[in-house]
Amino acid sequence: MTYCEIDDVKILWFPNKSWTTSENNELSSLINEASEEIDSILEQYTILPLQSSLANKLKYICAEWVAGRFRQNRGHKDDKNDRPSVAAAYERLSRFIEAQFKKSFTVI
Repeated sequence: MTYCEIDDVKILWFPNKSWTTSENNELSSLINEASEEIDSILEQYTILPLQSSLANKLKYICAEWVAGRFRQNRGHKDDKNDRPSVAAAYERLSRFIEAQFKKSFTVI
């Protein structure tokens, strides 16, 4: 299961760019890689695959992750203050996990 599509990355992060076939292929591969990385993190907290309602919430995180990796492949430094970035997407994924899966316990 992938969490975003090529058009999500293009529209959200590169709306004015013209795309070549090889760049589209690269985005497709990066989407698969990002989704696998996200899954490897999520499986520590929940059973996969996620319900579609939760998976849909990951679309923007995945798209930013892919766009950041795409920029890295072109020599851009990954800085969470410079969007899109993998670091910023990872931070958003951490907040998602905190909100959705981590429970606070009260000791009695």
